[in-house]
Amino acid sequence: MRSALAGIERWLVEEFASRLTSAIEAMAGTRASIRCNSLASAPPAGGLQWRQPIVSIPGAILIAAAEESWSSIGHHVLNSAGVEDSEPGELKSTCLDLMSRALSGVGEGLSERLHREVSCTGGKETAEFSLSVSWTNIEIALGETPVAIAFGLEPAFLEALVPVPQQSSLATTADELSTFDLLLDVELPVTVSFGHAQVLLKDVLKLTTGSILELDRALVEPVDIVVNNCVIAHGEVVVVEGNFGVRIQHVVSREERVRTLR
Repeated sequence: MRSALAGIERWLVEEFASRLTSAIEAMAGTRASIRCNSLASAPPAGGLQWRQPIVSIPGAILIAAAEESWSSIGHHVLNSAGVEDSEPGELKSTCLDLMSRALSGVGEGLSERLHREVSCTGGKETAEFSLSVSWTNIEIALGETPVAIAFGLEPAFLEALVPVPQQSSLATTADELSTFDLLLDVELPVTVSFGHAQVLLKDVLKLTTGSILELDRALVEPVDIVVNNCVIAHGEVVVVEGNFGVRIQHVVSREERVRTLR
C-alpha cells in the first residue's frame, strides 16, 4: 500500500511539474528549469493557497505560494509579454492562470492513467489546508532568483488512486441501475469546434478589432463535436431552418475520447 501511494505521489508531482513547465514556456516564451524536493512540514500560512478538487475523485490537490513567489512568476510572464507595470491583482491572476493550465494537464494525465474521463473544476482559494497532507517543494528557476511553489496531496486523493482488484460480477445491481438512470437526465454542454490556435500572451495583448487568428484546420476538414470538454464525434456544418447545425459523420471511440480530452 505504501509503495503504491509513493509511486502515485511521485507520478502526480512529475506530471504537475512537467505541465507547469509547458505552461510557462507557452505564456512567456522562455524555458523554465524546475526541481522537486519533499517538504518535511506544511508550507507557512498566508500567500496564495489553492485547493483543486478533481471530478469523481475524493480529496484534492493543493497549491501554496508565498506572495514573493506568485508575484515573481506573474512579473516574469507579463514582462515577457511587454507589460512592465502590473498591479498585484494582475500578477496573482497571471500566476493562477499558469496553475490552472498545469492542473488541467494533470487532469488529462489522470484520464489516460485511469482510462476514464476526469476534469479539474471547482478550484478555489482557501484560508487553511487539511492536516496530514503530503507536500513537495517545486523550485522554479526564472532568471537569477528561483521561486518556490508547494504542491500538496490530500490523503483521500492519493488513496482513491490506488488500483482496486477487479471483482467479477454477472449482473448489475438495482442500485447501480438507479444511479445510471439519474445520470441520463444530466444536461451537458455541447460545443462545435472549428479549430484551435496557440499564441503567446504578448501577441494576445496586441489583438484589436479586425485582427485575424489562423486556425489549425483546413476549410474542408470536419469540425469537432465537444461534450463536457471531450471530443465525441466529427461532422460537417449544415443550415437547418436558418440556424447552423452539424451533421455527424463519425463517432470517435472511447480511447480517442480520452486522448482528445481538453
